[in-house]
Amino acid sequence: MSNDVEFTPSAWVKSGQDFQSTSSAVRSAISSVASSSTDAAACGAANGMATVDGAITLLLSILKGVMDEVAPGIAEGLDSEGGMMIQTGAAYAGTEADNEYLSGVSVGDL
Repeated sequence: MSNDVEFTPSAWVKSGQDFQSTSSAVRSAISSVASSSTDAAACGAANGMATVDGAITLLLSILKGVMDEVAPGIAEGLDSEGGMMIQTGAAYAGTEADNEYLSGVSVGDL
């Protein structure tokens, strides 16, 4: 097996489609992680409400809010990148087709 990297138009398109399909799941995945990892009670911080418990509860709620705010942007970014990768694959395929055509044309025909 070679260590060479080979780029093909279809690989660009497939990768773009993968980015786009992942983008739709990212928002809910981030929300799920945010909910499960920022639960103060699950961390044991909501029981006694000592000063430290209160600080942890506050910080976790802020962290969840930030995670909820960034999730849509991450999803939109992945979707956008996927679309650009698909467009790159299409342009790449067009360039390859042009190259194949031109390889069969003599200089005098141009």
